[in-house]
Amino acid sequence: MSSHSYCSRLYDTYLGSVIDVTDAGIDKRIVIMLASQDWPVTTDAVAQVLKISWNTAQLHLYKLQAEGFVRGKRVGRQNEWVLAKSHPS
Repeated sequence: MSSHSYCSRLYDTYLGSVIDVTDAGIDKRIVIMLASQDWPVTTDAVAQVLKISWNTAQLHLYKLQAEGFVRGKRVGRQNEWVLAKSHPS
């Protein structure tokens, strides 16, 4: 096995295919990001870290909230998000 394919496989394994821009890929990246945080994060922070637009981040966060994967609340003029303690099976 070449070192390139080995590194590529490790990259995909540990970073969750960071360059996946499909809807499912964005959802997965958001969940991974929220799981790594010890405190609530804003929609803007999600957008900046994942290098997606604020609107795209907000849309996917609302979708994940409706599916029970994340919880969100309004704090001042911002939404703050955390990973749900339990998610639907």
